[in-house]
Amino acid sequence: MFIGSAFVLFLGFPAPAVASCPPLAPGSSWLLSAAVAPLMVRPPNGPAPLEVEIKWFTHPIRQPTRFEFDVDGDGVPEWTDTMRGNLYYPRGTHTYQRPGQFAFTVRVHHAGQVTTFSAPVKVFSPVDFDRELQTRWETMRDSLRRGDVPAALECIHSESRRRYGEIFRLLASDLPNVDKILTKITFKEHRRESAIYEMERIDDGRTKLFDVQFEIDADGIWRVRSF
Repeated sequence: MFIGSAFVLFLGFPAPAVASCPPLAPGSSWLLSAAVAPLMVRPPNGPAPLEVEIKWFTHPIRQPTRFEFDVDGDGVPEWTDTMRGNLYYPRGTHTYQRPGQFAFTVRVHHAGQVTTFSAPVKVFSPVDFDRELQTRWETMRDSLRRGDVPAALECIHSESRRRYGEIFRLLASDLPNVDKILTKITFKEHRRESAIYEMERIDDGRTKLFDVQFEIDADGIWRVRSF
């Protein structure tokens, strides 16, 4: 039996998972990405309405005079700002109300020049976002049923893999019957960089509910953090 929290699967998914969980590239990290692109937008993807936070990992331009923030990359800035006390690049938040692929763009004015920085943002519809996470959960369950622990761990958040890897290996003999432990999951709430689902399971004749948490991993992919 798994830790007191729970194993989960989603409710009402119409067909088996059709895609595997993408592997985490070696060395992937937000810092690595930020070192290449000073502008950070967190989270880089999620369901509409999606509130993102704008941060700067580095200050690439000396003595900037003005910042123009173009949240959809259409060339028209939604707002402008200046340095904060000559020390800090401006930060802020923006909420994307509709699904789509966007290029959050900042044009930095300095010494008569303009330097542009951009970061991609993907906004799912709530239905597509749920389908995306349900597929990852279903892929993990299918992998465990086959006894393929490495494939199942690709669906687990990188910071939780060691712990769940140990659990999966201890339960190797039970994995073919994982459907009795991993039941269906239903969406509960979205919290910017995490999504909470709920699993219902009957143990010893009693109905129990368990939270399942998905979280954005270091490479920007949503994976299971805990259950």
